[in-house]
Amino acid sequence: MYRKYGIPLIFGADSHFILPEDAALRDQRLEANHIQYEDEEGWYLDYPDGEEAVRRFRQQGVLSEAQIAEAMENTNVFLSFEDVAFDRSKKLPTIYPELTQDERNRKYLDTV
Repeated sequence: MYRKYGIPLIFGADSHFILPEDAALRDQRLEANHIQYEDEEGWYLDYPDGEEAVRRFRQQGVLSEAQIAEAMENTNVFLSFEDVAFDRSKKLPTIYPELTQDERNRKYLDTV
């Protein structure tokens, strides 16, 4: 999609804890709540710093050095935001307010 549609690269992390050493605490919490996820083996679940993110990109061997730099630069744009207030009113605003959720879902699936 990056090449076909020119979609900018970013670094994304689905983090479940911040530091790798916090994994044990998360495991304890899941166990205490009788929760088990079968498909987590081999996934990064922490929130790495920039240096570690770049190391992981390189280890994957999918992106060039220029693409890794682009992804990191595009992600770092968030560092320039000012006066951002987070609340729970909406997780993601829509650019299609006139469409129903089902119509937005269909548009997403058609695009992907």
